[in-house]
Amino acid sequence: MGVDHGKADDYEKAIEHYTKAIKINPKLVKAYNARCLSYSQLGQFERAIQDCDKAIQLNSNYFDAYHNRGIAYDNLGQHKRAIKDYNIATELNSGSYKVYVDKGIAYYMLDLIERARRNYNKAIELNPNYANAYLNRAAIYRYWEEPAMAIDDYNKAIKLEPNNGYGYYWRSKSYQQIGNSEQAKQDLDKARELGYNP
Repeated sequence: MGVDHGKADDYEKAIEHYTKAIKINPKLVKAYNARCLSYSQLGQFERAIQDCDKAIQLNSNYFDAYHNRGIAYDNLGQHKRAIKDYNIATELNSGSYKVYVDKGIAYYMLDLIERARRNYNKAIELNPNYANAYLNRAAIYRYWEEPAMAIDDYNKAIKLEPNNGYGYYWRSKSYQQIGNSEQAKQDLDKARELGYNP
């Protein structure tokens, strides 16, 4: 029942249900992890971390808890601690492409750009159909002032997610860098049409 509430964005009610489940069975690892996710959705990252800590205490090989605790640490700006959790998560499940993207973002926030790129590359190797990996790698190419490579990654992301306004917006910036103002305007208009206008 808690999961259904979570899907309905009623995270507080979901937390109530997970809390009841934990009172009935204090060793219910998945309930701690699920409540952690609900706390994170509410921006209560310290409480999310506490629940992940408990889940890991109960099961030290619980992949989801390390990944979710890493995300919570990232949201608190504790990127080095996040990376430690992501590293454990990838040791437990080396095929989880989303963890490599999250780890890449953490490295990017620490200005360790090449490490970030390597993690995005790994995510793409594991799942070449994950648009978010291309979008994040494109941001690195923009940072390095390599607009042609950024455009190539934005093209791949947009092909996978044609309604992704973020991709069109930032591809427009890359087109501006190479002097293609017509294509830049088309992309900017498309981004606005899709509701992305930062």
